[in-house]
Amino acid sequence: RGLTLFENNAYIADSGSHRVLKYALDTGALTTLAGVSGKSGTNNGPGFVARFFSPKSIVSALGGLVVADSDNHTLRFIDVRGTVPLVVNLAGLPGSPGFTATDSAPGGVDAGAAHFNTPIGLATDQNGNIYIADSKNNCVRMLMQTGNTNRVLTIATGFLEHTALAVGDQSGTEIDLYVADTRNHAIKLFRFDTDTLQMTTNKLSNNQVGVSLIAGSGSRVSGTDDSLFADEALFNLPSALMWSGAAVGLIVSDTGNHTLRRVYQDPIFQDAIFQ
Repeated sequence: RGLTLFENNAYIADSGSHRVLKYALDTGALTTLAGVSGKSGTNNGPGFVARFFSPKSIVSALGGLVVADSDNHTLRFIDVRGTVPLVVNLAGLPGSPGFTATDSAPGGVDAGAAHFNTPIGLATDQNGNIYIADSKNNCVRMLMQTGNTNRVLTIATGFLEHTALAVGDQSGTEIDLYVADTRNHAIKLFRFDTDTLQMTTNKLSNNQVGVSLIAGSGSRVSGTDDSLFADEALFNLPSALMWSGAAVGLIVSDTGNHTLRRVYQDPIFQDAIFQ
């Protein structure tokens, strides 16, 4: 969850060192893009002035890089178009964890007024929307652009310190969003319409609307069990996800079990299968 590709470079959220790294794919050079190793803080500005506090996820979006600055409880934006990268606050209030109840209203709340509590996982869709695993608020938030304004909206709740998201199939304005519900030891799914800003029916829940358990116990029971049926399998603190297309399915980093697992849909029985 701490790596993204953008314009022939890989960018890494170096959480333990409070910085963002740049790896040039053509030369193999590894350099610090923003932040200083071992120094946490909230400073904005040029990369060498900026400070982060345990950034845990990074995605390419909005024409640059968006970082989940987890222990600052903010999203930061890094503009890499100039000679010197520039860091600014994108959403949230530095050092002020919380939750903005009004962001569940239609249209959400202005990003600068939103509160997060340890945002960790990030994902983006093909329309440029950003999805945030607001871990200690136990909800999924969406950051969307409305004209020249960024707004934050809560779109799903009911998780337990979830840490990762992955956008799956997209059809028009509808997307499948997978959630690593980490402390529930489960993988969940919901389908969301980015036009109406509402959940819709999803194919793995008998066409019901809402968040569906597709793999794991969902009852805070961990384990290592494999199964032909994903809802009978067990995980231990799944913490990263990667959607690899319908033919391959969802790759899960099952952190507590030190394994990679795969969840995919059987084309005949239309069930979620675990491997």
